[in-house]
Formats: sequence, structure tokens, C-alpha cells
Amino acid sequence: MATDLCETCNKFDLYSFQRDPEGYRGYLFEKVTEGATTGCRFCSLLYGCFSGHAEPRSSWWKPKGKGSDYIHLSLDTEDISTLDGTSVPSTESLRVIGMKAQLGNGRAFMRDFDRHPKPYLHMVADPGMLGLSSSLVREISTSLLTIWGLDSQAARSKDIMGRYYSDYQSLGYYTSMLRQRINNCLTHETCCKSLAGLPLPISGNATLPTRCIELHRERVFLRCTKGLVGSYMTLSHRWNQETEASKTMVSNCKARKEGVWDCKLPKLFMDVLEVAKRLDVKYVWIDSLCIIQEGDAGLDWDNEAVKMAEYYENSLITVMATSATREHGLFPISSFPISSAQFARLPYRNREGQLDGHFFVYYNYMTGESQFDSSVIASDLLARAWVFQERHLSCRTVFFTHHGMFFECRRSAPINDRNERGWGEGPSGMSHGIDRWYDKYLSPYSGLHLTKPKKDRLVAVSGIMNQYLSLEISRNLGIGSSSNTNLDPDKWDKKVWWTCGLWSFDIQSGLVWQQNANFRIANRQRFSQYPSWSWASTMVPVSWQGMKPTPKHFLWKVQVMLEDVSILIDGVDGAGLTEMQSRQGAFFASPVSLEGTGRLVPVLMRSRFESQDERSAICRLSNSEKAGGLENEAPRVGNRRKVCLPEKCDLVAGWASLEHIDFQEDSAFIHGPVIYALAISCGTNPVSPYAQGHILKRSKVYTVLFVKSVVGGEKYERVGAGKLFGDDAEKAFWVCEKRKITLV
Repeated sequence: MATDLCETCNKFDLYSFQRDPEGYRGYLFEKVTEGATTGCRFCSLLYGCFSGHAEPRSSWWKPKGKGSDYIHLSLDTEDISTLDGTSVPSTESLRVIGMKAQLGNGRAFMRDFDRHPKPYLHMVADPGMLGLSSSLVREISTSLLTIWGLDSQAARSKDIMGRYYSDYQSLGYYTSMLRQRINNCLTHETCCKSLAGLPLPISGNATLPTRCIELHRERVFLRCTKGLVGSYMTLSHRWNQETEASKTMVSNCKARKEGVWDCKLPKLFMDVLEVAKRLDVKYVWIDSLCIIQEGDAGLDWDNEAVKMAEYYENSLITVMATSATREHGLFPISSFPISSAQFARLPYRNREGQLDGHFFVYYNYMTGESQFDSSVIASDLLARAWVFQERHLSCRTVFFTHHGMFFECRRSAPINDRNERGWGEGPSGMSHGIDRWYDKYLSPYSGLHLTKPKKDRLVAVSGIMNQYLSLEISRNLGIGSSSNTNLDPDKWDKKVWWTCGLWSFDIQSGLVWQQNANFRIANRQRFSQYPSWSWASTMVPVSWQGMKPTPKHFLWKVQVMLEDVSILIDGVDGAGLTEMQSRQGAFFASPVSLEGTGRLVPVLMRSRFESQDERSAICRLSNSEKAGGLENEAPRVGNRRKVCLPEKCDLVAGWASLEHIDFQEDSAFIHGPVIYALAISCGTNPVSPYAQGHILKRSKVYTVLFVKSVVGGEKYERVGAGKLFGDDAEKAFWVCEKRKITLV
């Protein structure tokens, strides 16, 4: 019996959580306070978790009635799917990695718990002393009045899966764990397939990139692979001055092939090469070293850029340098201090209730989720557009961060070297459905940074685009709306599927993108090489939420015009593209326009919404609750404007999100520029007809593009998107005649 625990904590039993119907064990807060006062380390840890994180420091956590408040504990267990290959079935072990603590009254937890501390207690038991220095082991052992055993039954039984934090003093420890994770991942069926679910080459049999860094015992070579197969690693990183100074050029390429390097490689690159050596991986692909960056007028880059998606997809693993620095390379300084005062030792009792050693509990204010969020999700690297594609196409990735190593693959969420789960989902396989494409891929990608947006806006996402098209084709389904369900699969490769960033088979949905709410930037960019109706024409984050057109289309017989070649979207026959054009996502040097038949109604743009009540009302009347955050947009500074019809210029008939450079300030509308609403589709409003003065009839809601006329006849430039609603809008669209419209 441990003398540094109170009587209650000395009776701690992991399996008692299983015997509770709800999986909880409760500690009276009053008893915890008494235990902390008498020196019980576990009671002190629990007391400190809550008292130390009250913001502001108040008495909310203190018992409101004597003996009434409890600290509720529940076990956090490892998902068996995250580590395939385990020899112990989940039914025979608890696989605990931590405990969640909550403060409540009896079994009723606080309803407003989000405002209060959520301490997470890490539970660890190592068969050895991984990751802790001998001095810290002695400090903990002395302070806990115990001797740390070299063999822990809690660990061997897999009841406790947590491990102590390990500093970057031992690269062997991390590469050994990484090797195990990779081997386990290779048994996952999902992780041996592409993002679209198609089979990938088996491990060691992938075609190598055009050039790779080839590792030898003491030298490295830039090797032209010429169709060789094997295993290789890829690196995803940010360029800096060292990257620029060490890049491969025509002038140094020949020497590097002979193993002669004209400069010292950045520490980041050397660390990645060392990891590859320890994993017995002979080849590494790093873009700045394996693509000729200067001296050939960009020819090698143009050839390799469209292949990079395949390089990451077929890689054994991608190292994502989210926390890399010039000084420390791939492995940053740890920010995970552990003092002995944060530790408590608890007795370990096996399934039969017999005392069989001990395990440790410690508190860290950052959970696995918060560690991953702060060091990976919020990193500068993941704000890069190219990296978005690199992460999603890679079957497995590893992150070396200030908080340790995180590994993720298609099947499992991120998990660190202490078996703590990271935030969110990994880049799992694609799901069928056009809405998933817009929400999961295109919308998040649109707001990411590009050094050369004019050149790379579409090519940096073309790899994911090709995967989605492969998904649709492989499932042998009609693509998009019901009008395309009879497409002949044999002719799919002859269609222009990807036109300036939009799917031709879903053009009505693709057209109604809008810039995200509250996004305002002083120096907006508009790229003239893309048509105004393409989201790629403007460097703003966009969204399709709440804007999907109804099946009742108001824009008919849409055609994509490429110079003098017309490709009919709604028909079956279509002109083909070269392989290079298809792989690049249909980038055309000539102007691209859309021709169709539709109805145009002139509108008046008014001020931004003044209050939450205004926005809420318009959201309901236009069925726009999910329209890119409209309901939560900041008053007076958001992007949305009120829209009126000329016949009733004081009555709001809808809303507009305007991304055009010329229409960002109120002064742009003083002289009343002529703006039209082009109806894309029409639906009915689910709001009760009584709200709009009707007994039975529900009003119409129109999803529209806002356009302005340009020189050259019936040609129009897109300026925004939005919705119109009500009887006046319905009348305005029906009284106007259909006309041929060209969007440029």
C-alpha cells in the first residue's frame, strides 16, 4: 500500500469502471480537498486540475452544498483500429490511454460545461523507462517514495497503453515506432488504395519519380530513375532561403548525379535523409532537389508539376515538416515539460482484482487533440495550397512537432508516440457525392496560399480533381444530375469534365460559389486568364454551402466555348482533350466562356445588413441558413448586401455576396451601376406561407448570379452570387423573355 495515497485512492481499480453501467467513477470534491490537504498525490492532482484552470478564478467549482459535488472520471481507451496487428484482442484488455475528468452534481454534469475546465489525465505504464532521463526517474521515484520497476504488468497486459513523453534525444526510438506504424498501416486495405479507392502498387513496387535522392552509406546521389520501381519517401515543406540556395539547376544537375554537391544541404533535408536510412528506404523525393528549378525555362517544372500528385500518392510515407526550423531541422525543441509534482502513482489491479504493480497518472493541460491542432492544423505549412493536395493524396503521413511525433493514415485519425489521438479525421478516402467534393475539398482549398496563384491556382488541386473523377468512373455511375445518368462510360474519357475549376457535369452547382462570410481584403486579386464565373478567377476563400441549385434549372443548354470549338455539356458527344490538358484540369490558353439561355432581371444593390434580426429574417425567407455563414456574419462589415427590385426599391427581395473588385465599397453604388440577376435555379421556401401573407402558396426562392454587361453585345461578367425570393421576384423572372447569354 502506497503511503503517498489516501485510503480511497489506495483502493483504485481500473476494472471498476467496467462494472459501472455508465462507465464512471465519482470522487466527492470535499473528500478530494481533504485528501489533497493530507498529502495524497492523486487527490492533489485532481484538485489542482480544477482550481488551477478556473477563468477567472472564482468559486464556481467549490461545493455549493456540503458533500454534493463530484469529480466524475471516465476512461479514455485506444481505438483498436488505430493499431492493427496487436496480439491482444480488445475484449481481453482495457487499452486505456487516459482519464477524462468532469465536475458535476451527483450524476448530473454541468450543462454549460464548455465554459469550464476539461482536465485530461494521461495514464502511462512503460515496461522500461522510455523517454525520461535517469535524473527525472530518480526525482519521481524519490518524491513518490517508490522504486520504478523495470517491468510493468499494466503495460504487458495492454490495460494501460499510454507511454511517457520522449524527447528527441533518441531518433532510434521514433524511427522504431514509425516503422511499426508503417508496417501496421500496410495491412489496412484502405491504406493500400488511392484517394478514389483504386488499388495502388504494393509496397516496394511503386514506379519511382523521374529523379530521386539515392542514399548510400556515406554519399547521396541525384538519380534519374528511368522507370525503376521501389519504395521512396516524400517531403512536404516550405521553401526558405536555404531551400533556394540548395535547389537543383541545369548548372549543377550533372554534378549532383555523380554525388558532388555544390552546397551544404539544409538540416531539414539531412534529417529526412537520416530518417529514410533508419527505415531502410533507399530513395527520397524532395521537390527542390529532384526538379530542375532554374536554367531550362521552366520545362522540367511544367513536366513534373502534373506528376507530383502521383509521387505523393505512391510514396511509402510523406514527412510533413510542420514544425521544422532552420536551426533544429525536422525535430524542434520539445515544449513538454514534466515535473514530478504533476505525477501520481496508482495501484494496478488486474481483471481478478489482484494487486499487480502500479501505473502513473500525470496531467498536461494539452490533450492529444490540442497538441495536434496547435502544432499541425494551425501550422504555416498547412496553410499552403500545394500541401493540401500533398497531405490528402499521401496514404500515410508523419509529423514531428514540439509535442512529439504524430502519425496518420487513411484509416485512422492522427495518433502520437504516446498513443494519444490527435484532432479530427485523417485524409480518409473520398466519398461519392458532389456535395462532398465542394465541402471537403474545393472550399477548404480555395482559401489557401499560393506563391504563384496565376500559374498554380488550378494545377495545385488537379491531382485531387483527377481522383474524384476516377472515383465516379470506377463506380460506373451516371455523374452529377439526373440529366447525365445515361452517359456512356466508354465516352467518359472524351468529355471535358474539368473546365476552369468547375465540373462540366454539374455546372449549375459549380457556378454559384460565393466568398466566405466576413472575408475582406484591401488588395484583392483578379486573374484575367480565368473567366469571371470561375472561383479560380479571384484569390478569396469560397463556399458552396446553402447554394446548391434545385433540380428546376433556369439556365438551359449551357455550352463551354473554347476558341472556335463548342462542347455541349448536356449532350453525349464532346470534343476530346489531350492527355496533358486533362491531367492539368483543362487549362486553356485561349479565353473560355459559357453560353446558355436564361432570364435576366435588373436589381439594385443596397447597404450591408445592419443587425442580427435583419440577417436572420433574410436567411429564413431565402432558405439560406447555411449559405457560407450568412446568419453569423458581422454587422455592417460582412460581404452580404441587401438586394431590391427596381419596382419596389425600398423592399428587400434578397441578398448578394459580391466578390468583384469594383463592388466592395458603398461608394460603388452611388450612381447605380446596372447589375442583373441571372437565375440559375428555382425552389420553394420551407417557411410557412403565413409569414409572407399567403394561405396555401409557398413563395419561390431563386439561386442567382449577379452579372454586369461588358463590351461586345450580349456578354456578361459575373460580380457575385446570392438569392432572391418572394412574389415580386417570381413575377420579374416570368415576365422577362428568355435570351441567349454569354458569361465571360
